[in-house]
Amino acid sequence: ETLPVSERLANEVISLPVHPSVTMENLEYISSVLNGL
Repeated sequence: ETLPVSERLANEVISLPVHPSVTMENLEYISSVLNGL
């Protein structure tokens, strides 16, 4: 059985690393790198 919506989302959704030790500076850096792609 195919799951087209799930397959599309798996190719489009990005999960950013967010946990207590990630700083705002880290998140800004990750975001800037991803925006440059």
